[in-house]
Amino acid sequence: MVDYIAGFNLRDLKKRGVFLDLPVHWKSLNVAHLLAENVPVYYFWQEDTYNYPCFTRLSPSIIQAYHDACSALDKTEVFGEEMLGFEDSVETMKRYDNFFQLRRAPDHITSPTHADIPPNAVVYICDFEGWSARSLTDSILVRDYADRYHLCIEVDDRDAYATIWRWKPRRTDACGDQRAGVLGSGLTMESQRSDREIRELYKHTYAPRSKLQFDEMGRISLASRLGDVCDDYQGSPMVAEPADQQPLLPRPHWVSKSHPLLPIPQPAPSVTIASRWAQAISGDRDPFRRSASPPQNHPRSTSSMPKQRAAFVEKLREISDQYLTSVTPWISKKPLAWNADYLEIGYLLIPDVRAQARLRYWAACSRDADTMSALLFKAISHGLPFSIGVKVEDFGRFKPEEVSDTDRLVGKPTSAVEAPFVYTAQGALRAYYMSRVNDIIRRPHARILISMGGPVAWLGRKWGGMELVAQFMEGPSPDVYLHRRGYIDSDDEHPMFLYTDEMTPQEIDVLFGCIRNDSERDRSLYPSRDILDEGCFFWTGEWDARMDGMFDELTKEILQGTAKFRTPGMWNEYFRRLNRGHRGTRERLNQVVPSMLARLHAKIIDGFPMDWNKRCLTDIELPEEYRPRQIGNRGAL
Repeated sequence: MVDYIAGFNLRDLKKRGVFLDLPVHWKSLNVAHLLAENVPVYYFWQEDTYNYPCFTRLSPSIIQAYHDACSALDKTEVFGEEMLGFEDSVETMKRYDNFFQLRRAPDHITSPTHADIPPNAVVYICDFEGWSARSLTDSILVRDYADRYHLCIEVDDRDAYATIWRWKPRRTDACGDQRAGVLGSGLTMESQRSDREIRELYKHTYAPRSKLQFDEMGRISLASRLGDVCDDYQGSPMVAEPADQQPLLPRPHWVSKSHPLLPIPQPAPSVTIASRWAQAISGDRDPFRRSASPPQNHPRSTSSMPKQRAAFVEKLREISDQYLTSVTPWISKKPLAWNADYLEIGYLLIPDVRAQARLRYWAACSRDADTMSALLFKAISHGLPFSIGVKVEDFGRFKPEEVSDTDRLVGKPTSAVEAPFVYTAQGALRAYYMSRVNDIIRRPHARILISMGGPVAWLGRKWGGMELVAQFMEGPSPDVYLHRRGYIDSDDEHPMFLYTDEMTPQEIDVLFGCIRNDSERDRSLYPSRDILDEGCFFWTGEWDARMDGMFDELTKEILQGTAKFRTPGMWNEYFRRLNRGHRGTRERLNQVVPSMLARLHAKIIDGFPMDWNKRCLTDIELPEEYRPRQIGNRGAL
């Protein structure tokens, strides 16, 4: 993705500039990166901004003093010690880094080391102060980060967790201060990236927002969980005292005296002018909004609900612990990010209650699924089936200003029907299969494979790579927003006329190498989801290392020219042989896990009654508000 964006040659274009609201957005600002890229930066400086010592370096008086010192000493740059009369301000500036974080003195003895991390620990990294923690699964990256930064280890009755703090370095050389796009030292690509680049890559997913704040461990803060964060909190609550005459900004010496003096904006009560201006240009909808404080007339008791919710979540854990185990999910080798517009106007389509049970269980119990973007990416990584529907009136969000001739032609309806997959000689099977698959993967609507879950999603990632995942996370294909093709829920009992991309049954048959005959004589190179549900003992509905290994072996057979076409009965025998070889469980997980998930879903709606299917993503609040269903008096009439 970084290389793709770099191809735009943005550094050669004219920079218009950005407007920053310092007190509100300081935990996600990347001022050093903007200045390094010659992007003009604008911000309001008000009296109450002086209450934030971390912003001292941006003070107009400091900036003017710096330029005055350069002019007086005839230098292009000066050190802080050369700014006479500003010694205290210079010392204050040294206490904070380029991200306005308080500098921590590096040392080697105040936290555990990599050797102290338990082998089964779930490892997270909190990149910046106030950010949400993100999961780390690469053992080499974990070792590299643990050697650079301080960490904390937590152990409870169930699991062990390790949280690494990027903003608490062990060594003075641990911080990557180089320009974004310039690689430094490190054992992996991520560890070679600068702090500026990491901040840009992950701020839209892990940085805090007004109603979603995180503690030092990168978990949702107690105030956010209880909904006590003020809806419109915009930084300092101080209100400037009225003045008889509005003060004026000082004119730096390099500005012409003919230029009129500018008045200093005065803060309005409760909300800064900067915040209102930023809110006005961004709209009143927040695609990442979360639960807010309940209205005063809300019937629930704030003193008892947190305890009841915790007890309810523990019951969900007890149900899931019967068969749900931790699995090693698919991991992207490059950073991927959702299109914010897609998450803002999209509707979640997840009619399968088993998939919805897993998704909502993660939302309630998992540390790495506390935002909708993280939750949906977790669903992709674990192979859950879902999709995101879009209404016709929102197609313009995805339609480019200039539509290519290819996009205009590819999605147009034609009378052509996908040719069925046919048997071919063993020696020509590989070439035939790969040519058919490559033809399908290149189609714009193939991105929907990623959200179909199970073996279909695995085949999509296998042959489409991360590019196909990135396409799905970007939004619907031109087939939808340009030609209005694909799936539409008009046949449902309660249609909302939501569009998504759609694969034809014939295209799916090609991916599985399926030769159609009748239901009992169909032969395929890969087992379909129906075959797994029916006869694979160790299939739980969630993609795990066992399933990954089996499909890898089947792929090797195709590429080596030794693959076999198997009927459903032959697949069942294949599963039994694999299960005996792995000394697997004798329980039929393909039957007991769906039953458990049905019970889990029934329990979830007892405390979180809102159905997520066909729900606008911005209407799903995370963490969900605990609202136990009330059973009225059903006595005799």
